[in-house]
Amino acid sequence: MYKALLIFILILKAWGVELFLERNYPLSTKKLSKEECIKVKDKENGDSKICQKYSISYLVCDDKCSDELKKAMEVAQKKLIAEYEKSNPKKDVIKAKSDFLVSNDLYENIAINLFAETPNSFTFSIDRSSYTGGAHDFFSRDFINVDKRNFKILNLKELFKPDTNQTLHKIAEKYYKLSKNLSPSSSLKEDRWFENKFVLAKNFAVTNDGLFFLYNPYEIKSYADRKTEFLLPYEPIKSLIKKKSPISFIFKRSVSKKYIFESSAEDCTVYDYYEDAPKMRFYLDVDRSSKGKILLTFTIKNIDNISYHYGLFTVSFPTLKSTKAIKKVASHNFVEVYKYGAQDKIYNQKEEKSIRVKYPMVEGVVSGSSSAKEYDLVLEVDGSGVENLVVNFRFSFKKKGHIINIPEGLEGVESQQGFANFAVVIPLKNH
Repeated sequence: MYKALLIFILILKAWGVELFLERNYPLSTKKLSKEECIKVKDKENGDSKICQKYSISYLVCDDKCSDELKKAMEVAQKKLIAEYEKSNPKKDVIKAKSDFLVSNDLYENIAINLFAETPNSFTFSIDRSSYTGGAHDFFSRDFINVDKRNFKILNLKELFKPDTNQTLHKIAEKYYKLSKNLSPSSSLKEDRWFENKFVLAKNFAVTNDGLFFLYNPYEIKSYADRKTEFLLPYEPIKSLIKKKSPISFIFKRSVSKKYIFESSAEDCTVYDYYEDAPKMRFYLDVDRSSKGKILLTFTIKNIDNISYHYGLFTVSFPTLKSTKAIKKVASHNFVEVYKYGAQDKIYNQKEEKSIRVKYPMVEGVVSGSSSAKEYDLVLEVDGSGVENLVVNFRFSFKKKGHIINIPEGLEGVESQQGFANFAVVIPLKNH
């Protein structure tokens, strides 16, 4: 049985979750920038200056780069490079002078990266950051999906059969709510949407595990909520996919998957100042080779090998009804592993008190006296009668009186304890 063709790394940055390739490509980046500044006279505050800067970072192939990748890069990058070349910082900074009386650094940055590859497509991410004056700067991410077979830019129409748009939206809303721990009847306003009306993002990336939809700030939520994303697995939308579409490879997909989550210092919630927040990496292997059974293998790696006094690795299952469906197969370097069911109480940080367990939870205790760099937990889950297995997990630890939670509150999905969690939705039934 083969593993998925491509392994993804989900890396939490300061303002959202990002999906990156683990495979190495023969690529480098080239950065161009230009800037103009003019002086501004201000009798009250003293003379200052206004600057306008434009920059672009784009991909460059080396000698080992395939013709296929070169062509796809040209399709994805050509207009963006032309956009940069047409930008005129001198003209724009003169125009801006009439709008600002104090010093301002205005900028617009573009960064292009290879985001994902499937057997039939390349996906490129375009990150923009800009400040044009006002209360705050602005960030956005867009995707360009390029078909390897004809080097055309893909949209949803190329992927799905005619007249399936309504069904696609209905399934997408279902999986969005699953990934955010919302019930089917929950209002989207509970997830901070402006309105209780689901809109499927036009912005998407084709990946090996599903369609990765992304909403930029202000599309469905406020700027403070940053960007919002979710992965729509291919399994529940198989019947909607064209047989010769760029994602038709999923008809021969593996039942085994591997997810990798990574967090760095800037992602951690720190209940006081703490300089040495560690870089942690979490691996989740999902094996559905046994009928009705799902084997979940979690591996935690302390990349920076930073010691701490005490740690907890928590896994919860919102779509399971009883702990009887969960069996610990093995663990390594955990002091203890506990299961919590409906009869137990757990702490909720929002309510600041103990509450009854709403759905099964497993917690592994890590001793700070251990010098281990890696911890493993293997769970077997009976998925009988469950359409989708939702897995939430997080890691928290204490050092020098400081508590670090991974993932950070704004980046993860809230669980029954009120903490942020990584979330994976695993379709179990054949669609």
